[in-house]
Amino acid sequence: MLASFDVPDTDTPCAVRVSTTVPTQALGMLNSKFLNEQASKLAARLQRERPDDVKGQVARAIRLTAGRRPHGGEVNDDVAFIEQLTKEEELSHEDVLRHYTLLILNTNEFVYLD
Repeated sequence: MLASFDVPDTDTPCAVRVSTTVPTQALGMLNSKFLNEQASKLAARLQRERPDDVKGQVARAIRLTAGRRPHGGEVNDDVAFIEQLTKEEELSHEDVLRHYTLLILNTNEFVYLD
């Protein structure tokens, strides 16, 4: 996974590192065993902390991953996405929440520090 993110070569000194962003990084994160495990753990935490409260789970997920309170209709938009995915794909809430947490762990706001 680190190779996708230009892991530094410890045998060669480098005064300046160039930042790169390529599609394989996003695909590596989405398909990463580690990140999928972390998404499952986050989903389990959300279910434990906010049982039977989808809005609460979404708000808590945003708070934990972005370090901020959700903006305006952000929670409602994400809840609508979760409900649509549940309905169209006929998945359990647990599966949809795991997919949602994987998505939120791949947002630019989570991945990049400003």
